[in-house]
Amino acid sequence: MRYRYLFALAACICMVSGISTGGSNQATVTAEVFSSAIIITNQTTATICYAVHESSALARIEWGPVCTDGNRILPTRSARLPFSPGTYAPSGEAVVSWWYQNREVVEGHIRLKII
Repeated sequence: MRYRYLFALAACICMVSGISTGGSNQATVTAEVFSSAIIITNQTTATICYAVHESSALARIEWGPVCTDGNRILPTRSARLPFSPGTYAPSGEAVVSWWYQNREVVEGHIRLKII
């Protein structure tokens, strides 16, 4: 009897994880450091939004996924975010969080070492 519950739980987890990947939006969102800018590329078929935080500050701040014209990336497009030396101090690491527009649930995090 206990195994039936475990099987049911495993089936539910698989169904929920399938929903959270966005179905047809299984392409990726990437971020990379190029020169003195972070380039975020939306390779999905849906509009995404993003936030970028310094790694150690991320544990101390409260924020939520909100979309505005300033943090929205259309499908198959990129955003370029220039930065200056020391922007991501003291850790030297930026964390890019991204989510689908109108879902307001963070889908992924990308950690970037800022040199």
